[in-house]
Amino acid sequence: MPVLEKGSRYIPRSKLEEYAEEIKEEFEKKEVLYGEYYEKFDAFKKAIDGCLAKTKDVFKDTLLTLLNLKFQLFENVTS
Repeated sequence: MPVLEKGSRYIPRSKLEEYAEEIKEEFEKKEVLYGEYYEKFDAFKKAIDGCLAKTKDVFKDTLLTLLNLKFQLFENVTS
């Protein structure tokens, strides 16, 4: 495995999209699901849709810190 900068985490290029999706899902759980009970599916769906609608304004700064775009690239990595 390559040497990483302090505070970095190695994520293969093939896994970057999957990693971003996991972060987004955790964020949605925190904002919509934790401590909430939705009696009807429509209320749950509305809460998820509302959270996603706010990603470009209300939650923009939070998501930018979670989805940090500073990556350290390596050439010819072998395990």
